[in-house]
This record gives sequence, C-alpha cells and structure tokens, in this order.
Amino acid sequence: MGGARTKSRDGSYRVDCRGRLAKDVLGEVLPHCLEARSLGQAPALQIEHLEGLGDSVSRLLKAFDRLAEDFGARIKIADSSGFGEAFLRALAGEGHLEVGEEPFQ
Repeated sequence: MGGARTKSRDGSYRVDCRGRLAKDVLGEVLPHCLEARSLGQAPALQIEHLEGLGDSVSRLLKAFDRLAEDFGARIKIADSSGFGEAFLRALAGEGHLEVGEEPFQ
C-alpha cells in the first residue's frame, strides 16, 4: 500500500498514490486543505506515483483541480505516465495543477 502523507522540506504534504483508491487519497489530503484554509494559508500538496493509483486517475485529477480552485491549493503532480499532462491538455489550459515527470525532492 502507499505511504501516509509526509511533510516535505518546503512545508508541503507529499502523498503517494501507489496501491490506493482515489477516495482514500482525497480523504487524506482534505483535512490538510481545511486546516491550511482555517489558518489563512494556501495548502501545498505534492502527489506522487499517480500511475500506481488503484482506480480512476481522471476522477482524482478532477477532484484535485477543484481543490486547487476552491482552496487556492498549490498542487504538484509527479507523473511520468502522461496521465496528468493529458488531463491538463483536455482542460485546454484551464487547469489549476502543476505536472512534472519526476518525484519531488
């Protein structure tokens, strides 16, 4: 199973999607987003191993895009599979996510 969220050096939360369901990943990050908002901060999330998600990648990406818009969250997705990039292309540049190929340091 994927690892629990961990705080990275830049203060963002790192979430590993491997072997997990979209609802479980979302259930993990939502409290962080709510806490940050209550403190007047923008949540920062780093999502890794998207290709290892156990169910709908598009459902998870749509939910992250809504979180980014609704909470002002900064969400970076490390994705070498191309799923994230395809999702952003489908949104015709209107997405609120950052996608890269390598896991974050």
